[in-house]
Amino acid sequence: MLRAVLKSIPVVSDALDEHVFFSRRVTAVRGLYATRAEAEAAIAQRGEALGFDHFDTDESALIAKITAAKRLDAMEPREYPVLYWLRALLRPSERVFNIGGNIGLDYYAYSQVWPELKRHPWTVCETPKIARAGAALAVERGAIDLTFTADVQTGEGADALVCVGTLQYLPYDLAATIDAWRRKPRVVILAIFPAVADGGDFWTVQNIGYASAPYRIVDLSALNADFARIGYEPVATWAFPREVSIPFHRDKKVDAYHGCVFVRPDAPTRP
Repeated sequence: MLRAVLKSIPVVSDALDEHVFFSRRVTAVRGLYATRAEAEAAIAQRGEALGFDHFDTDESALIAKITAAKRLDAMEPREYPVLYWLRALLRPSERVFNIGGNIGLDYYAYSQVWPELKRHPWTVCETPKIARAGAALAVERGAIDLTFTADVQTGEGADALVCVGTLQYLPYDLAATIDAWRRKPRVVILAIFPAVADGGDFWTVQNIGYASAPYRIVDLSALNADFARIGYEPVATWAFPREVSIPFHRDKKVDAYHGCVFVRPDAPTRP
């Protein structure tokens, strides 16, 4: 009863969320920052572990459980738009570069529903520890078209770039990274990222369970403008309700996570 009363008082509720419940709730957020560097500095000031490579195990299944919200081979409803657009836009044998695919969770889930995906070379770009675990699991499973890297620059030359639930964590600007590539992907699919309609990107800090991570809230207008600037046209957008509420900054509340598809119309077809 007392907790309910306290939570009904905004300033008390915010204080509880930031100072008490943040450490107890995976995905809870805290703080408002203009840049990723500011968010990282706030994490360091508190003496917290930063980022996704802070786990002490080499077991693939355990790494996936620690670092991801879904099970191996599981297809979540919110991912079906990604699979839909992959099926609609991929041409035979085209290569997919998957930023943030964990130990291959996206590849394994999508190929369960669409077995033809296994005909497309698929590279996962992850943190070094997760990439090593994913590569070991791929050998164990005989996934011959699934490879891993920790270097985003190896995405140059891929036909499709897929980033699911990861855009908000990236330490680099994705559009700028792609723009620097001589051969850019023909298709870019981004999904499950928190966004606002406009007003500029901003950052917060998220509890990821075993560490803290800078967490970007994406400005959709700016994202569209960035990809238009480097030669992409929007094909589709979608959203599903999910809140991000930052204590003491309720005016910055996010109501939905988004997905979008961009296509480069002048991209050459792979011979």
